[in-house]
Amino acid sequence: MYKQLLTSALFLFFYSNIVAQVDELRPPKAKQIAHYDSIHNDIRLDNYHWMRNKTSPEVINHLYAENGYSDKYMRSSSILMKKIYEEIRGRMIDDIESLPSRSKKHLYYTRYEKGKDYPKYFRRADTLNAPEVLILDMDSLSKRYMYFSVSALSVSPSGKKMLYGVDSKGDRLFDVYFKDINSGLEFGDTIKQVNSICWFGETEVIYTLPEKATQRSYRAYRHVIGRPSSEDELIAEELDPTFQLSFNRSTSERFIFKTASQTLATEVSFYDLQNPLKGWQMVEKRKRNHRYSLNHVEGNEFIISSDDNAPNNQVLTTSIETPAQKNWKVLIPHREDVLLADFNIHGDLIILGEQFDAQSQLVIQSLKTGKRDTIKVSNEPITIGSSSYYEHDEDKLRFSYGSIRKPSEVWDIDLKTRELTFIHRDSIRGGYDAEKYVSEL
Repeated sequence: MYKQLLTSALFLFFYSNIVAQVDELRPPKAKQIAHYDSIHNDIRLDNYHWMRNKTSPEVINHLYAENGYSDKYMRSSSILMKKIYEEIRGRMIDDIESLPSRSKKHLYYTRYEKGKDYPKYFRRADTLNAPEVLILDMDSLSKRYMYFSVSALSVSPSGKKMLYGVDSKGDRLFDVYFKDINSGLEFGDTIKQVNSICWFGETEVIYTLPEKATQRSYRAYRHVIGRPSSEDELIAEELDPTFQLSFNRSTSERFIFKTASQTLATEVSFYDLQNPLKGWQMVEKRKRNHRYSLNHVEGNEFIISSDDNAPNNQVLTTSIETPAQKNWKVLIPHREDVLLADFNIHGDLIILGEQFDAQSQLVIQSLKTGKRDTIKVSNEPITIGSSSYYEHDEDKLRFSYGSIRKPSEVWDIDLKTRELTFIHRDSIRGGYDAEKYVSEL
């Protein structure tokens, strides 16, 4: 009884001290300066507009005051926070290497090294027994910047060059640098503050620049590696302020797709690298409540995903020569109860990523007979998706799946025999046992 009273007294003592400390603290109060914005004939008062100036001494001093208040408020929990951090950190693996991805007869992968904040990017020629080539050392690059993030890392069609973007401000805009992979030397030209980029050829790229007010991608330029960016050619400008531009290459690498998109509509044009004199060709003009996208794998047809009168998406085909919507033919019809999240073509098979009843599944469907086989790896609810490890003309598919109970796993499936081969399972330190838990719908 005495021990219980002593424990209660100590708890009340420490709790009252914490409450007293919190009561004594006063959070910093930001001053209010009236600022009015007029948009769409509506006037809006913003008393804290002055805080948008990130380099202002007043803004910086206020942030320091906020941080100081937070530190004092949480001081009594500092030991607990450190313990939680160390527990979380202790379950993470410092020196980890990703599974390789394949592209143009090369294997690409990343490696985190103990004590390093950023990974290194490597590649090998077609087999893991080939010599390892370091193509980008992010940890070394990061030392030049206060904030550092790499995006848009991409290898040229021949596999000889690469580009990467560095975001040094955290605003999702990046400066683009070009590099020769074999020599490790960088080219001299840099493209400043872009928000997307796509290889146009072996020595050319297409990139988009943001509109200052909204940062939407509204202008696209064509850049030739080795020339100053001041000579870049403007090839597209999106005048509708609700749309933005993006570019991507087809799986076959024969076509470049230019997409103008917004929440409820898209408009796609294509450029045939085998027939450059035709220029950009329109597929279907934009209209409200119609989003569509194109791909080309092989042959004389485009593969299309469209939600026109099909909110759960459908797959269609059309001839390259007659791409307008009136010529589209249904390949995978729309279904009211199943969302078609994505798909990939593998020879005469189509791999469908489907979602229904809060579950996801991968389906292998024959384009000739329509026969469907669902990839079955677990009886519990899972999230599953395919990867691009194997080329579209190979007889294998790599996929990964995970659940709230188990770490993610990677498997291969033979598309002819449907035989499954286990590849990898993520590790969790700290003695986690999935069998102690149950997940069910």
